[in-house]
Amino acid sequence: MNPFATRISSSRIILGTASFGSNIPREEAFAVMDAYLDAGGNVLDTAHVYSSWEPNGVGASERTVGAWIRSRYVRDRIILGTKGGHPDLCAMDRARCNLEDLRQDLAQSLERLQVERVDIYWLHRDHPGLPVAAIMDNLAELHRSNRIGCFGASNWMPARIEAANAYAQQAGIQGFVANQPGWSLAAHAIRTRST
Repeated sequence: MNPFATRISSSRIILGTASFGSNIPREEAFAVMDAYLDAGGNVLDTAHVYSSWEPNGVGASERTVGAWIRSRYVRDRIILGTKGGHPDLCAMDRARCNLEDLRQDLAQSLERLQVERVDIYWLHRDHPGLPVAAIMDNLAELHRSNRIGCFGASNWMPARIEAANAYAQQAGIQGFVANQPGWSLAAHAIRTRST
């Protein structure tokens, strides 16, 4: 079974779109996505927070990806993923995995992407002070709304993913189907308040 819960198989290489619509102008971003699709790629990765660090960049990545999908009529050929739950860049110590914040992020993402549903919804950060049961119940609620196909963890510790999936199995709900760990050649620190 395809873990992305779509009718199509995922390509081996996923295209990240963090700077699309900001540092990478729309026309260039469209050309990159065209070339990626032509080469057999079909998984686009964006996020609610992408480009927020750039002037006029809030939502630029999602809007650019959404505009490209609509202009190329390729929604049925693309596995579309976005991320939510990232702390506000001005308040990185405030975790945002509660249901209200996730609903807000998802609604804004769907509007920017011009779609009714994403195939995979990634939690961009963990909320270590919140029990995994509460987080997985929040994701299950979004899944029941049919606005997300499945969900993954991004920048989570393996032990938390294992605990979340153990809870999901016990509760009879979907667990994380994928992990997108933070990786960089540059040193960075992720600070999230635990309460």
